Amino acid sequence: LTPLFLHNIQHYSFFMIGLILLPLTLPSIVFSPFVGQIVDKWGYKTPIKLGMLLLILSPFLQTFFSETSPLWHILLAFLLFGIAWALVIG
Repeated sequence: LTPLFLHNIQHYSFFMIGLILLPLTLPSIVFSPFVGQIVDKWGYKTPIKLGMLLLILSPFLQTFFSETSPLWHILLAFLLFGIAWALVIG
């Protein structure tokens, strides 16, 4: 539904929508090696707890999406979600 919201409500082009959704996947690539080091050093509980906290915060921010939502708000919510996934599954 997010691409439909970004296209029909926010009026972004399909190319721009792809760029906006990039923060959902890119953090997994970037942060996964660091998460592995954190797990080796402190164990798995710390990254999972932080990831779950971010998985709560991101959808909370997404509940405030509207037709007037600024791009930074959308990108922040997606970036937090991407970092959370990196922490939980990294």
